[in-house]
Amino acid sequence: MINISQVIRKIEGRLGYKFQMLELSTEEIVEVLKQDTLLDFSMIFPYIHRVKIDTALDRVSQNDSRFYINSPFRILMINDVIYNDRGLYGTGGAYNGNIIMDQISSNLKSLTHNPLTYKFIPPNIIEIMPKYNTYGNILVETQCIHPSFNTIPNKYNNTFFKLALKDVCIYLRPLRQKFENMSTPYGSINLNMDLINEQADSRDDYYQDLKLNKLKYSHQKKIFIK
Repeated sequence: MINISQVIRKIEGRLGYKFQMLELSTEEIVEVLKQDTLLDFSMIFPYIHRVKIDTALDRVSQNDSRFYINSPFRILMINDVIYNDRGLYGTGGAYNGNIIMDQISSNLKSLTHNPLTYKFIPPNIIEIMPKYNTYGNILVETQCIHPSFNTIPNKYNNTFFKLALKDVCIYLRPLRQKFENMSTPYGSINLNMDLINEQADSRDDYYQDLKLNKLKYSHQKKIFIK
């Protein structure tokens, strides 16, 4: 659902509409990082969260193969599903709490059972196919928007900072672009417009490079079409 007030504030921020000051406040910078940087960063480096589904309690409706994913986070997509094979027959194995053994069991089951497929229905529903009278527990590994800055791994600190700087410069540029420098009783102040323009203009290319590098070095399975 779109919040029109947020959309208007975002447009005003980028256009510099109604702003008179030449700086962003700390609160405004934090808002940019939450609304822009954290969201786009999560699209490439998501927060991984595992959710246990009780097929008896979380079913959308009776005789339905759709189940609610009761996650407190905003789900982007599903990474993997490990199920209890007492009621489901497919590529998975029994979920017993040991992730490694569960995955090995899933791989072995895939040799003799019909494939189990699933579809993510935003914002928090999974549909499992083919349809069976499922019961027991299902473990779903989801990719989510980072709930806070604290969940970003340390190894991505520099990557996040570079993206954040470019996002802030996009918002700051409309506030400063009418001036090259400011005259004060103490002398002229350089507004660093060259740096701001460089960072703002390179944002899209930098983000595309992040996506390409993630795809190149990803451990996820890839399908190549000749």
